[in-house]
Amino acid sequence: MIGNRAVAQLMKSQTSPNIIQPVRSSHPTVQSNPSGQVIQRVAHSVINLTDASVTAKEGAKGLSWDEFSEEYKDLKEKADGGATTIKLTDNQTRAIVYIDDVIVQTLAKTNGKWYEESLDDYEPDEVEYVLDRTAPEDSDGLVLAKRLKDEMGEDISEAELKQLYKSVSDLPTIAKAMDNMVGATPYEWSILFTRLKEGPSRSIIAGVLEAGNGHFTIATLLQQLNTNPSTAIDRVTIAATWGNNDTYLHYAQNMAISKESSEGRLRGTRLAAAVELGEAITWNRPQADRNYVHGADPLAQPRTGFITATIGGVPISIHAHWYRLSALGHVAGKITSAHVQFAGANDLEINQWSFLNGLMTEIVAQFNEPGGHLPSTDNGIGNLTITV
Repeated sequence: MIGNRAVAQLMKSQTSPNIIQPVRSSHPTVQSNPSGQVIQRVAHSVINLTDASVTAKEGAKGLSWDEFSEEYKDLKEKADGGATTIKLTDNQTRAIVYIDDVIVQTLAKTNGKWYEESLDDYEPDEVEYVLDRTAPEDSDGLVLAKRLKDEMGEDISEAELKQLYKSVSDLPTIAKAMDNMVGATPYEWSILFTRLKEGPSRSIIAGVLEAGNGHFTIATLLQQLNTNPSTAIDRVTIAATWGNNDTYLHYAQNMAISKESSEGRLRGTRLAAAVELGEAITWNRPQADRNYVHGADPLAQPRTGFITATIGGVPISIHAHWYRLSALGHVAGKITSAHVQFAGANDLEINQWSFLNGLMTEIVAQFNEPGGHLPSTDNGIGNLTITV
């Protein structure tokens, strides 16, 4: 029988676009020096407040006691009055404060100022493992590693742990990601583990899973980290407002939806997904087609048709163009373009996207549906059948 890890490795070797592939992070990763000692991605300095000394760990910028006292006045003021040691980590933007060997405080630097964080976000053994690679006497002290191991049903090697534990700031985001894996299979936990080791930033992974929890399947959420991971949280958040079905997220991904997307693009993409799912949509033709004054070849009678779809109380206006006559190289009734219109301006050009062919087919069917304002034929005499 193939184990979960073997399945995950087999998955990673495939080239199919439908297979979830690990995404390489743009951030520095854990690596080894010639001596074989692991170098942390995030270095730190240890400040001994008792004997006024500073020790820079590997990769950290050298720092004297005088420099620390001058550059970190605010930090010294914020630190617990009984503190004996401070460890600067996460590129000197986070401080772990100790009294003897016990963590009593965590501070983070924001806009040049130090602010206290909640200690509840950190397991002491996990913090020590990140900072010093100090394994706890009881391996279950690495709570996140134990949770992953239990869910995956297999061991995690020491080398993999060193990749997993990279930064103190990663710990709460890893926990958040795991909290939003409710109902995941062991296979999907293996995929998450691969992501946490090799994928985009942990905050993105956690954000995607949190935004999509209860709306989309775990497998589809993890797949969002393959393409444009920097916009994945926004994409999942937007798609979740459309409906609780993976189809909405697939459309959002294929249409590269982000918070920068135009309103017309958002509405058109949502409508296309709803059409595929057979959701309740109210269609109407609010007015008769009319002459398209900007259309080429006036003798073929260029026309503009109007149709509106309403879904979830949101109206989506669509304008389409065709010619009445089969003349001058045109085919009567064949749509030459269709676009979503918002706030009086043309937006998403539906016919330019093969992924939206299902929506185009539905638009044509709605134009031909019996009722008022059917497309008009030559000089407005009779009805014209619209085609794609």
